[in-house]
Amino acid sequence: MRMPAEFGQVPPLRLLVVLFAGFLFWLQGVGLAVAAVPGLLFDDHAPIALEIEAPFHHLIHDRVGESEYHPGILRVQADDLVIPLEIRTRGKTRRRKDICDFPPLRLRFSAADVEGTIFQGQRSLKLVTHCQDRDSFDQLVLQEYLAYRVYNLLTDYSHQVRLAQINYVRPNGHSLVTRRGFLLEHWKSVAARNDAVAIEADGGINIKMLNSAAANRVAVFQYLIGNEDFSLLWPETNSNCCHNSKPLFADDWVIPLPYDFDFAGIVNAPYAVPKPPNRSVRNRRYGGLCHTQETLADTLEVFREKRAAIQALYRDAPGLKERERVSTLAYLEEFYAVINDPAAVERRLLRRCKKD
Repeated sequence: MRMPAEFGQVPPLRLLVVLFAGFLFWLQGVGLAVAAVPGLLFDDHAPIALEIEAPFHHLIHDRVGESEYHPGILRVQADDLVIPLEIRTRGKTRRRKDICDFPPLRLRFSAADVEGTIFQGQRSLKLVTHCQDRDSFDQLVLQEYLAYRVYNLLTDYSHQVRLAQINYVRPNGHSLVTRRGFLLEHWKSVAARNDAVAIEADGGINIKMLNSAAANRVAVFQYLIGNEDFSLLWPETNSNCCHNSKPLFADDWVIPLPYDFDFAGIVNAPYAVPKPPNRSVRNRRYGGLCHTQETLADTLEVFREKRAAIQALYRDAPGLKERERVSTLAYLEEFYAVINDPAAVERRLLRRCKKD
């Protein structure tokens, strides 16, 4: 059989695409349906409805020391999925019983159980929960989720997040509570997406290894949201580096990956404690490093360029109460008033940088 003359004019790669498309069309014609690849967890920002069944009578009291995994079931209501999982408590401040009635959780899956589902590729996920069974704490969850979304606008070196409405159920079928939460991408997945290396760093980070642009980006972002509860160089006691920041290694540089924003002024959690002499977490105080400030002007320009997108994120956020929306947009305006004033940048950022 001779190939029609016009096929000889088609580039080989394009020819393969055309032939493959025709093959799919033929399959459909003979009634052999081609299974669609499911949308994955972080491909969409639409809130997802979940139900988690687990022995919460044990989990809620597991607040001290190394927590224990318990068997559970995750149900994705829209897709009628039932996925076995293991679940345990996690965290520090929000794991304390005097702070939160309901602790943060970690979910763990087997690769086989999530194959072909929206959770495909996920092995371990943090779940940020509501802390207390009140509407005001639902708003705190949404505010922290939006802080992650702001950082997504600034860089791909950021945790992807998925908002969820979650019904927590005991093994006897009794519903404990239904509240808002969000799932947080594993930090090693962030590294893999960016062709970086994720290594637990024991001790501090050499300041000369920090990528200046990335370090400035984190520092200015933390200033924007009003957060001092982080370090790009040093760990907490008995922890790997760094405090509320993970070091990703790319092209011989360290790219800091920030997380845990519940102490930020933009969230304004009632349990958040400001660092002395600050009297309120809503008062911003810059935590950038003097070592990287020569490139600060370029960083500030990026934030100016993202201003409209950041504002739109809060203006359009479903579920955010109007009072919270107005207050947050005003809080953002205060940030932009500072970075658009050269004298304020000198006074409040450059002169306030940290030597280490």
